[in-house]
Amino acid sequence: MHGGLPNALLSALTGSQVNLNLMDYKALADADIDLLAFSDALRTELDADVLTFGQTLDTQATLPQVLGALAKASDGQAAKAIGTLADAALPRSLLPSRAIDLGPRASSIRIDPANPVKVNALSMVRTMLLLANANRQLDLATGVTIPGGSGVDVALMIGEPPANSPLIAVTEKQDVIVRTAQVRLKLAASVNTPLAAIDIPVYTELGSAEARISDIDCHHGSDAVTLGIKTAPATLSIGKVNAIDFQNMQRPLNPQPVKLLSLPLASVNAKAELVLSDLSEKPARFTRDDIDDGRVKTVESGGLVSGAAKSLADRMDLSVNILGIGLNAKALTSLVGDTVGLAAPVLDGVLESVTATLGLHLGEADARVNALRCGKARLV
Repeated sequence: MHGGLPNALLSALTGSQVNLNLMDYKALADADIDLLAFSDALRTELDADVLTFGQTLDTQATLPQVLGALAKASDGQAAKAIGTLADAALPRSLLPSRAIDLGPRASSIRIDPANPVKVNALSMVRTMLLLANANRQLDLATGVTIPGGSGVDVALMIGEPPANSPLIAVTEKQDVIVRTAQVRLKLAASVNTPLAAIDIPVYTELGSAEARISDIDCHHGSDAVTLGIKTAPATLSIGKVNAIDFQNMQRPLNPQPVKLLSLPLASVNAKAELVLSDLSEKPARFTRDDIDDGRVKTVESGGLVSGAAKSLADRMDLSVNILGIGLNAKALTSLVGDTVGLAAPVLDGVLESVTATLGLHLGEADARVNALRCGKARLV
């Protein structure tokens, strides 16, 4: 992982060069951070000791301040890794309350060691980085190359979090819904052939996912929480999208046929689309052991998830425009189809690495219940 796609993406999100190693990522993935301890540390960063934790999160802060507070609220190698990100981050502004709703704990002014509100450290870091980069296009060279072709370039757009819907919530109610933000990716690559270079633009749109509490079971020995989880449609496509439409998160992508191969006397256009959609809610039950172990459960939408770019290649609708004579349309379509098919596994690897680093997955939603206290139930 060192020096690869995750670091390239983190560098783009922080605005400076980042080089975390595999042990840094593992430490972040294995560590938890108390939201109250983070709020307390952020209050110190903001020099706002008179504020409650809820008021602190509702105060505009810079990315270095937020990451610095996360580092202070953690320890060991996780704290060191987050500190590295804090030192590298540009002073982009964000409002932490857009991602975190402390609910009944918002009025707290002191940390309660006996009742922490724990959230995974890597998830918190990703959340704040995405929040600080909302509605900003990030361009990165992945360092990945396609055999016989160019490197794979990635353009990333992150939407604003939905209004009045945090990513993380503490609640005593069952009507609170948490949602992820919308994300768009463009993967661009070019492959050389004996005739000409074939350009391959792959667009990915990850719709938001949402979760709500559908049931709380507080019986001795069988405490559990059931979440109702729903994934919005996610799409992959090969096509043409102009830059303005790509950057406008309020408009659908609506890809048009794109010219993959251009010759003096002929051209080959292509279009393909793969939609992963599951608008119905699916239940995910978390037992007391699941909650205590910090277990993450994944809900998948219908459709193909693995090998998505390969599935696109298999579904391409190819059309040939021939201006002269002596050109074999079938040979041209076979050349383009075979070339895109060979490039697809590399594009799948880039797509998987980028979405995994973002903590998002195509057509999937990962959910975790961080705490359940029966008697007076408060759920994160």
